[in-house]
Amino acid sequence: MNNKGKFLLLRNRLDGSLAGTFDFPGGRIAEKEIGMPFDIILRRELIEELGPGVHLSIKPSPIAIGRHKYTDRLGTANHVVWLLFPGTYKNGAIKISSEHISYQWKKITKSNLKKLFIKGALDVAQNLFKH
Repeated sequence: MNNKGKFLLLRNRLDGSLAGTFDFPGGRIAEKEIGMPFDIILRRELIEELGPGVHLSIKPSPIAIGRHKYTDRLGTANHVVWLLFPGTYKNGAIKISSEHISYQWKKITKSNLKKLFIKGALDVAQNLFKH
């Protein structure tokens, strides 16, 4: 989130199951990271998705949770849990990875959730408003 209350959202590639919708910066925990503190994992993922020049402060306590199920290319069902952690953008050039096609700063409201998100991202965004 920036100092104007807008969230940094990443637009998903057009060739996947979340095609063209928005996503929150983040990712999956690698096998070798099991047991590591969340803030270390979060920082690695954010550097991977936003570039090494971005400076953020992150609180390792989730503010919302979401989930979804998808089937991979091999036909295996996968269950994903989304944890949304609060962070504040301080400064730095954003250089997104090839996992996304663009980024935007967006105000998230109850009325625009279904325009921005689907699946797990929608579930976690909806849960922001349940507290």
